[in-house]
Amino acid sequence: QKLEMQQEVSHSLSTEAKDATDGTCSTASPASSIDEKDDDNGHEESGTGPSDDPTELLLRATNHKEEGNAHFKSGQLSKASKSYRQGTTILKKLNKGNTGDDQVKFLLITLQTNMSMVCLKQNKPRQSRDLASAALNVDRTHVKALYRRAAAHRKLGDVDKAKDDLKTALKHDPENREVKRELLAIKKEEKEKSEKEKRALKGMFSGSFLYEDKVEEEKRKAEQKRLKKQEEEEAKKKRKMEWEKLRDERQKDGEDFLSFEEWDKKRRKQEEDEKKKLKKEQEERRKKEQEKRRMERNKTKTSNISCKTNSDSDEEILSEKEVAMLRGYKKTTDGRTTSYFHRELSEGEKALIGDITPQPLASSLAGSAATNATSASAWNAAQTWEEKNTTDWCSSCLKRRLENTTATTTIFKATFYKLDIKGDASFATSSGRKRYIFDFHASLHFKIFIPVTADVETEGPPSKDSDLIAKGHLTLPDVSSTVDNHLYEVSLAWKKMAKDPWVEKVRDFGEKDIVQAVRGSVKSFVEDFNAHY
Repeated sequence: QKLEMQQEVSHSLSTEAKDATDGTCSTASPASSIDEKDDDNGHEESGTGPSDDPTELLLRATNHKEEGNAHFKSGQLSKASKSYRQGTTILKKLNKGNTGDDQVKFLLITLQTNMSMVCLKQNKPRQSRDLASAALNVDRTHVKALYRRAAAHRKLGDVDKAKDDLKTALKHDPENREVKRELLAIKKEEKEKSEKEKRALKGMFSGSFLYEDKVEEEKRKAEQKRLKKQEEEEAKKKRKMEWEKLRDERQKDGEDFLSFEEWDKKRRKQEEDEKKKLKKEQEERRKKEQEKRRMERNKTKTSNISCKTNSDSDEEILSEKEVAMLRGYKKTTDGRTTSYFHRELSEGEKALIGDITPQPLASSLAGSAATNATSASAWNAAQTWEEKNTTDWCSSCLKRRLENTTATTTIFKATFYKLDIKGDASFATSSGRKRYIFDFHASLHFKIFIPVTADVETEGPPSKDSDLIAKGHLTLPDVSSTVDNHLYEVSLAWKKMAKDPWVEKVRDFGEKDIVQAVRGSVKSFVEDFNAHY
């Protein structure tokens, strides 16, 4: 009866409102220039004053909803949003503190979810999300409001929150097709993104075994996890069969028995206690064995000391010369102490060999070597082979290049510090050909910062005090002249990882941009080496 009365009042009010509109349209401003305040206070301007009757307010809000639906169907999104907003403003008076009746709440949620849909179509995902959240404040189990907010979260890139809202909606309406379709679309999108990242990684490490090893390791871990879960399920099944057997025996005797959960918990606690006891016994046994071996070593050491003492006493019987001969030393004719097996040359042998004292090279030979185009040493005038140690110069050059490495995108910037380089390098000429040989191991630390002006679909970039969002350690185990096409192996280890929603972007920046920048610096070092020598 109340609903029929409201429909009659609605019809009469809509007729009166139409007549009033026809009588005042000549003096009203255009619809495109009327804002929300003008619409809400239109009765005051006409001198009639707004009514506080709940039935009339409810009917006015219903009219705004129907107007918004008509505008939405005709593609006039701005007018539709305006009508929905006006209806929402009216109903807030009837739902202060969320105390309105079911009819008011239902209409209010409908207006807010409709307005959320309009904002999403207008590419305003943040407003769409906030409007859906406002509807959920009225009824947190409303499926359509959860669906609207999930769509807004997905548009903003927050896939996890979108999935949470959709799963919550399915709990309240398991057969809702739209919710299922949206959830499947998100899962399909995530799968495609994962496959795309795998292809990118495979392309980055093409020609090496790193990517294949990583895939194999992931497969192995997944298989181990599956087998472990399977073993646990089988063990639990056996325990349950044992529990059922004991329960049946107790029930025959008319005794009460624990539930499976309580019995299983007690059983596992006993097994853990037995394992701890066994581990303790093994540890004590190991310590006893270590102590026994230590005592045996001490005993052997004492025995060796005793033998040495006896040997020293025997040496007192021998002369100093005999002791020296036994120890392998002797005196030469010029009074030097040398090895017993050192043989002195006779005077005749010395005369045959001649003077073997090192002599300076002839000045003419040195002059000709200085003018040689290949810059070979004087002793290598034939230019067969000459090698020069360049470790110091190459270490300094490589360190300078790595320290000056820059890795920057529109979002992130990386700096490098704590550089450590070990290895050696040399430059050789063989038959007029130059060879550059180096083999280094380098490690350095890096920090990743985010500019304050970053434009990312989140609540906003970090503040200036929190520009540092990640840091880690980078290793180049094989910087050598044997690597082809400058594809040096680079290993990353994260010490501090960014928080959501930056995790994937930071990881992608490290594995692509930082690795590429470091390889470029090593390539520049090789070019400097070739140009310098």
